[in-house]
Amino acid sequence: MHRLQVILIDDEQAALESLEIELKDAFPEINILGKFQNPVKAVEKIKALNPDLIFLDIGMPEMDGFEFLQQFDNRPFEVIFITAYDEYAIRAFEFNAIAYLLKPVLEVKLIQAVEKVLEYKETGISDLQLKALLNHVEGQRTSNVANIALPIGDGYEFVAFDKIAYVEADNNYSWVVLHTGDKHLISKTLKEMELIMNRSNFFRVHKSFLINLDFVKQYLRTDGGQVIMSVRKKSIPVSRRKKDELKKILGI
Repeated sequence: MHRLQVILIDDEQAALESLEIELKDAFPEINILGKFQNPVKAVEKIKALNPDLIFLDIGMPEMDGFEFLQQFDNRPFEVIFITAYDEYAIRAFEFNAIAYLLKPVLEVKLIQAVEKVLEYKETGISDLQLKALLNHVEGQRTSNVANIALPIGDGYEFVAFDKIAYVEADNNYSWVVLHTGDKHLISKTLKEMELIMNRSNFFRVHKSFLINLDFVKQYLRTDGGQVIMSVRKKSIPVSRRKKDELKKILGI
């Protein structure tokens, strides 16, 4: 297993100490190269320390997490953002963060995030490759040909958006269900998927579901409202605040 070289950056000393303890308990093999309360000083040390991974607080007075990353033209390390606020999620995605953790950090979320970094290191997926992949997906959003990269074995398969029936949230991951019924687990949150799949035929009906309206077979008024998808005959709940908008779109 790759021995991760890690740096922790947070303006709160207590947060740094707590994170260090949790990391060492869950991953004894991790080597913590340094802890910094001042991100400006941390910038000076990064190149010399050459970390694999940085845990980075977003809301810091001297320099926020996004400004910190802008100090690096090339970023040879992965980033896990940590913050007390959930308003930065989309921006964190734009900076290609491996994960986005809310304080207080739950152990299960921390473990999932670090395991994702370890997976990238073990499979040799570089930061440049990840950026290229995200740039490809971003480019597809503004083109006539819309694809998404789904992990398969030791690579990726590019699947057209119109072949996706629905997407279901699974913590920091999402299940992408195709028109064939096949399921793929992708390392993006449903909020990230909603951002990527910004197309008129996709609609967020529930906090856990993004659906392709072309695959809606039935709308039922029972249990507050639900849709039955033509794929897998999946029953998907419709949230109360989304119900009227969905009915209008469906013409009912």
